[in-house]
Amino acid sequence: WVMDGINKMCNTIPLSVKADQLRWSMLGHILRMPQDTLAQKALEFEVTGSKKYIGSKGRHCANLLSKLSADLKHRGLSPPTTVKKLLELRTLAGCREQWKKLKKD
Repeated sequence: WVMDGINKMCNTIPLSVKADQLRWSMLGHILRMPQDTLAQKALEFEVTGSKKYIGSKGRHCANLLSKLSADLKHRGLSPPTTVKKLLELRTLAGCREQWKKLKKD
């Protein structure tokens, strides 16, 4: 790949890797927020209530939550499908050292 050579010459990382790391950091920030914030409520709705609202047929919409679920799977974690799993993920994000180790994978 040409870009791999350019990245090595410039001592940089690919933009896709940087975007992945920034998404991971953002998820950690959101999970550590107080539970009454809008971001936390949106996560809880995704886990508990959004399955009731089925969209139209066709290709699935690629949104931030689906991308974060893919990031979790990539790191060997299961996406939160229940409130209990969401709480486990919040606990993991609360330990910043472990969270940062997962960011580098």
